[in-house]
Amino acid sequence: MFDIMFGRRALALAVFIHFLSPLPALAEQLGANLQQLLDAMEQSHPALGAASASRAAAAAEVEIAGSLADPQFEASFEDIDRQFGSPLPESLGSIFYKVDQTFPLGGKRTLRREIAKAGVAEAATERDQMLLDLTAEMKIAFARHYLAIHAAHTIEVEGNALRDLAEIAKERYAQGLGRQQENIEAEAELATLDGARAEATRDQAIAIGRINSLIGRAVDAPLAPPVALPAVPDAGKLNVEDLVALAEARNPALAARNAAVEGATASRDLADRNWYPDLTLGVSVVDEDRDLTGYEARIGFNIPIQWGLRHAEQGKAKAKLAEARARASTARIELMNQVQEAVQNLRAASAREAAMRTRQLPLLQEAVQAAQRAYAVDQADLADAIGATRRLKQAEIEHIGMLFEQQTLLAELERLVGGSL
Repeated sequence: MFDIMFGRRALALAVFIHFLSPLPALAEQLGANLQQLLDAMEQSHPALGAASASRAAAAAEVEIAGSLADPQFEASFEDIDRQFGSPLPESLGSIFYKVDQTFPLGGKRTLRREIAKAGVAEAATERDQMLLDLTAEMKIAFARHYLAIHAAHTIEVEGNALRDLAEIAKERYAQGLGRQQENIEAEAELATLDGARAEATRDQAIAIGRINSLIGRAVDAPLAPPVALPAVPDAGKLNVEDLVALAEARNPALAARNAAVEGATASRDLADRNWYPDLTLGVSVVDEDRDLTGYEARIGFNIPIQWGLRHAEQGKAKAKLAEARARASTARIELMNQVQEAVQNLRAASAREAAMRTRQLPLLQEAVQAAQRAYAVDQADLADAIGATRRLKQAEIEHIGMLFEQQTLLAELERLVGGSL
């Protein structure tokens, strides 16, 4: 019986190790591959579509901002004689057909384009930031799906071990070597696994629902089991300064702040250029008695004498620029702190996971084997064997939580630096 129990245990451990190792890619099965899910999300998520439309609308503003206003057409009727004793006209003297066009001077059209381009850059970063946020959500949900299946498998392994103990208890009782209570204790411990199994099933259902919602499917649509978790880089080799530099170059939120500074700078320059007048050119054609007899040409400009208004516009633009620069500096400092904190958190989580995987779990597995051997030869109580098995299961579930924490922290760090590491 002991050999049979050990054989089953070895088989279960072999399956467990095989489960942890990456499996061949199953790209045709939706859910097995993370990149496949990310591609589906980017193509179908409505929030990304809305952000793309917003960026297109902002791009159209560049053309609008740099365009001239429509010309002004006017027709004037002059030299009208009225009928004697009546207000009605007797004859029409001349008709002037006029067209006027205003031209902003001082490069104001160019500056308006620059302001609109800054708006395009901000709109583009909005979509990029949304994609990063959704990518992080997908990575976390994918990890949760994978580890929920992993947890269910761990519970099944423990259940097999407990069933082995229950078989030994029955055989010992039949031989008059054990107590009936031992078999009851083994069955009772098996019953406690139902709650853990229900939690794993819940976590898997939540993960599947979240993944499906991110790719626009029904929340209960089936998904293939994930093939493998994304690799976690060696946290000890992550250089904070390099990651901060990478974040400064790729983080969309910081890029939005920088674009706001560019727009505010152009707005300040435009407020200065508003002291330049706008030039208006016009031409008229003279119609006398339905005969084009001549033309007129006009030139004019507005007089910027509202000094209080101009000074107020300049003061407002300078204050907005100072605000944009301060917000950009604040965002840069916050980003640097967030990256540094994320790296430290990932390092600590990786250290905890490595200690559990390389030290604690092997020791607990040895303890389970020793307790089962001792019980099989009547050198230990069943409670000792059950307790060792329970502690191993708890440690394995805790290890699964550590793996999930690692994946969550990695997703957050990649969100901060603007992409995968």
